Order: sequence, then C-alpha cells, then structure tokens
Amino acid sequence: MEIKSNEQIENAFGLLKKSLEDIVEAITANLPPLIKRSEEAFEQVAIAVLSLPDNIKAAIIELSKNSWYVDVLNISIPELSDLYINIMEGKVDAVDEYLVKYCDTNLDKLENRIDQKYQNRKIILKKAILAHKNGDYELSIPVILSQVDGICLDATGAEFFYKRYKISKIVNKMANDDPHLLCYLVPFFETSAINDCEDNMKKYPNSINRHEILHGKNTTYANKLNSYKAISLLIYVTSVFTIVKNA
Repeated sequence: MEIKSNEQIENAFGLLKKSLEDIVEAITANLPPLIKRSEEAFEQVAIAVLSLPDNIKAAIIELSKNSWYVDVLNISIPELSDLYINIMEGKVDAVDEYLVKYCDTNLDKLENRIDQKYQNRKIILKKAILAHKNGDYELSIPVILSQVDGICLDATGAEFFYKRYKISKIVNKMANDDPHLLCYLVPFFETSAINDCEDNMKKYPNSINRHEILHGKNTTYANKLNSYKAISLLIYVTSVFTIVKNA
C-alpha cells in the first residue's frame, strides 16, 4: 500500500475543504429565494384559509358588533384578517385607528359613487359628509343613518333597519345565492349593534345604535369616532349595491 506524504494529505484536505466551502456557498446563496418561496407559499395557504366564507363572515360580524363596516369592493383578505385578530384580542383602539384611516382613504370613492348612483340623495349625503368633515357630528350621524335606510329602500324595496327578514331575502336573491358574496352581506342577515333593540345594547359597549340616536334616546352619540362608524356603514351599503345583481 502506498503511504501518502503529509503534503499530499494536506492537499487532499485542502481540496475537500474547498469543495465543502463551495457547497455551503451554493446552499447559502439559494437560501433567501427558498425562504422567500416558502413564506409566499405559507401566505397563499393562509389567505386561502382566511378566504373561506365562514372566516370572512366571522370577521364581518365581529366588525359590525363594534359598528364598523368595510367597502366590499376595496377590502383585502389580509386586511380583514388583521382586523379580526385585533378585535378578538381586544385591541379595539388599533381597529378604530385603522378604520378611521380606511374611511378617509375611501371617502373620495364614496363621494364619486354618490355622484354616479344616488342623484336623488346627492345633496343630502354631500351635506352629511361635509358636516362630518366640519366636526358637526350631531348632524352627520343621524342623517347618514337615515339615508342608509333610504338607499336600501331604493335598491331593494326594504329598509336596512326594519323587517330584517324582508331585506335579507331580497339581498340573498340579488346575490344569486353566491356563498362567497353572501359572507360579505351578513350585516343584512344578522342583527348587530347598529340595529339591535336598545335592551341589548349592553352587549356592544363600543357601538352606535340607530334606534337610540334617531329616536332621541342617546344624546351623547356625537363624536368623531361614531361619525366615522356611520360613514363606514354608508361606504359598505353603497359598495354592496354596486356589486350585487340588479342593484
């Protein structure tokens, strides 16, 4: 057997070390793309899970318990997910802050929608929005709530806050029983803070109630946050009747 010299052994180890370094370098160079692809795949799976109708429905319901609504044309699944998680963790202030900015961002879209679709209510709604911008919340909130009923009446022949079984049946038909779309329309089917009876309002400590406000029972409703919540309902209802069939 030939015995290798020390120099030959060192050279062999040197080559082995270089080979291992090359392998490690190749793996390391490809790690970021691999990690990124893994993160993207996980995000896609998460979004797919969150996109299930029951999960979207749960998020919409929890938001409505706090008198918050979203534009069904301009809300993403990740946004809904973050809002839902924050609500369930009791981070109401974070939800309020996000949705106030969300309403401000979508206010121009709302006004354009009013111009295009609600000519008969244009003056009233524009003045209500102006009152909101001017801080006249005593005026903005009740006007917006009353006009939501009117918008629903025009689109469906039924009011949003009255005889829920009637409007829910009509909206269901307009949505062609589409389960994905219907999960966004749950406020038309479920009783929540804004349309529940006054006896149940203790369940909704961070909410406004149409009956209490329009019937003069709540005299402390007029604040900036509540006006944004009324604006969010207007954004929601007008977005719904932009996408459902025959609206």
